[in-house]
Amino acid sequence: MKRNKSSYVRDLRRQTNVRVPKQSILIVCEGDKTEPNYFKGLAQHLGILGRNSFEVEIDIRPSNTASAPKSVVEKAKLAKDERERSPSLITRPYDQVYCVIDTEIPQHKSLKEAIETARQCDIEISLSNPCFEYWLLLHYEMSSKAYSSTAQVLKDLRNHCPGYKKCKVDQQWFGKIDQAVRNSKAVLKIYGANVDLKTCTGTEVHKVVELMREMTAKKSGK
Repeated sequence: MKRNKSSYVRDLRRQTNVRVPKQSILIVCEGDKTEPNYFKGLAQHLGILGRNSFEVEIDIRPSNTASAPKSVVEKAKLAKDERERSPSLITRPYDQVYCVIDTEIPQHKSLKEAIETARQCDIEISLSNPCFEYWLLLHYEMSSKAYSSTAQVLKDLRNHCPGYKKCKVDQQWFGKIDQAVRNSKAVLKIYGANVDLKTCTGTEVHKVVELMREMTAKKSGK
């Protein structure tokens, strides 16, 4: 009887004693540098990125698109489907897939479609209104201002981080993660259970960060 590819791969793994991660996640970022660099820096800080990380796998990718939310979700779906179709000796299907997207001001016309497509494909959306830099600001303060532009967020961020430039990672951020997560949750709590980040200042990046920290615990066997 002909064996399917998944069964063949499992048998080969046993024969060759290949270690497959117990958990695998994919993070696709709308930005090409700022967001991927942040998450890669955090993953290195947590010890879940690099040659010494065997228990967990974290795959962080830029979208390489023109900042269209729909394109970010489409790239995530392609990667997710490819992994499910083509198991290998050292990989497994992604347990969770996140798209990190800004709402932008004015809001991108494909945002609602992207959110609906992600829902249908079991892909999580992590929104930031108006931009990812708002998450960085939360490392320093809790702000629920009704920002009308990214420039306003950058102005407040540079009050705490004068040398901030897009694409550069400030290592001090990773020592302020607890504060950022608390501030992010506190802002969302202001709006109540039915918060809509398409219209309210806030971010869901803390959900991705908390997942990465859970992966750290699994890696260490806690």
